Amino acid sequence: MGGVRKALKINILRDNNVKYTKHKIGEEALYSFQVLWYAKSVAFIDKPLYNYVQRGDSQSHLKVDDPWGGVALAMKDKVQEMDLYPKFANTINAFLLTASAVSANCLANNYPFSSYLTEVKRCRRRLSEVIDKKYPIDKNNMSGKARIVGWLLQHGFYLLIWVLAKLKSMRK
Repeated sequence: MGGVRKALKINILRDNNVKYTKHKIGEEALYSFQVLWYAKSVAFIDKPLYNYVQRGDSQSHLKVDDPWGGVALAMKDKVQEMDLYPKFANTINAFLLTASAVSANCLANNYPFSSYLTEVKRCRRRLSEVIDKKYPIDKNNMSGKARIVGWLLQHGFYLLIWVLAKLKSMRK
C-alpha cells in the first residue's frame, strides 16, 4: 500500500501528526499503518488510476544489507507509543522476521560467502534481540519465501540461504 494509492482527509495527518519516515526503503509502512488506524472508514478503488514505473536506479533497487530492519523497528516503537503493542505484537514479530529474511537474502547477494557468514550471523543475533519471545510470530500473514528464509535463518542454515539467493539471482 504505497503512499500514492491513498486519498484521505488532511485532518487525519494533521490531527495525529502522521508523516513519512526518513527511511530510504519502506518509508510508507509506518505512514500507511497510522492512516489506516486513524481513518474512520476505508474504501478501495478497483481500477488503475496511474502507471507505476520501476526504474533500475530507483531507491527500491539500492544495494543495501538491511532494507527493512529500521522500518520494522520504527513500527515496533510506534505501536508501543500508541499503546497498541499487545494487539499487534505478533504482527510486529512477523515484520521483524520478514525484515531479517530479506536482509539475509540481500547479504547473500552483496558479499562473498566468507564475509556473508559473518554478516548473516550478526543478522540472526539482531533478530533474536528484537523479536518479542512473549508473543508468537504471525506467520500466516508472511509470504512463503519470508517464512522459509526466516526459518532457515532462525535455525542457522546459512549456507542454504546463500545457495538459494544465488540460484534466484541466476534466474534473473
